[in-house]
Amino acid sequence: TQSTWEIKQKEAAIKHLAQKYATKRRKRRQNIYSYFSVYRMLQREEDSDQEQQEEGGEGAEELTEEDIEQCLYSLGDHNTYLRFNREPVDKLIMWMRRYFNPEAPESSDYSLAIQAGSEGARLTHNHKRQYTDVLQSL
Repeated sequence: TQSTWEIKQKEAAIKHLAQKYATKRRKRRQNIYSYFSVYRMLQREEDSDQEQQEEGGEGAEELTEEDIEQCLYSLGDHNTYLRFNREPVDKLIMWMRRYFNPEAPESSDYSLAIQAGSEGARLTHNHKRQYTDVLQSL
């Protein structure tokens, strides 16, 4: 389907960006049963630690592919959160401005005025004041 294709495209783009901008590549799986490959892996780690100490001491920051992927997915989550929580409010603001006159209602059916004690209202506001309060609340 279209959505499956789009998801695969997005994941491929994230992988591409992660590989392009990572300062530290993913570690490839080694054959753990081979003594020689384990020895080489340990030797590389020792060499890498020694290089880090020579370059800038311990704890030199590296940006891994996983770090970049996590950041990109986090940004996507944030955009989704905004889309689902801000867009409905933006629509309500648009409808308020489109269908309600801020100064006075076009008819009593469109009045936003509230009267204390009527339908649970605790305050009394004319249409203009209530329009302003509702718009500011949104």
